[in-house]
Amino acid sequence: MFLVPLTALSRGARAFAAIAAGFAAVSSGAMSGSAPTFPEVVASAEQIAQITVTGTHAQWDTTPTGQRVIHTYVTGAVRRVLKGDVAAPFELRFLGGKVDGTELRVPDMPQFEVGADYFVFVTGNGRSICPLAGAAHGSFRIVRDAEGAARVAQHDGSPLPASPAVAAATATDSVAALAPNLSPEDFRTAIQRQLNRSPDAHAN
Repeated sequence: MFLVPLTALSRGARAFAAIAAGFAAVSSGAMSGSAPTFPEVVASAEQIAQITVTGTHAQWDTTPTGQRVIHTYVTGAVRRVLKGDVAAPFELRFLGGKVDGTELRVPDMPQFEVGADYFVFVTGNGRSICPLAGAAHGSFRIVRDAEGAARVAQHDGSPLPASPAVAAATATDSVAALAPNLSPEDFRTAIQRQLNRSPDAHAN
């Protein structure tokens, strides 16, 4: 069951719970804690892009059933498109957020830092509670090492675990088992190689 801790119960807590349960019902697996494989993340993504986050904001939205719910919107400048069609301006919608004194908190929902660079594997944007393939497993942050070189890290900025290089990923390789000290160029190459293994994949 998908659980959503809520604060500020005086403003629509019951509606929040109903909406969260409804989103979970139509978005099974979106917030699964198990790490998908790298090929699964690449294959399931409708769009893959390298972005710089330019802003985030939360707002009340009205659902098709007429109930109100909080969404957080993450906007970004697109640096590279590796799969699919990416519209400008680029925007991702996440269930949850805080507006004034009311908060809807979704466990393990990825958070983005303005000004930071990410690779995002997008699926179900505007339809799912989280628009990333495998939730946080579908986002990788670009950080700088001690020498100033750009490296790909996990979404929260922590280093990728030591393992065989992602460029050699197979169907059994977990996203959580990508190589450390991987450059953005090598990561893009790994994505492209995986796309080339899928005859129905379309990369830009």
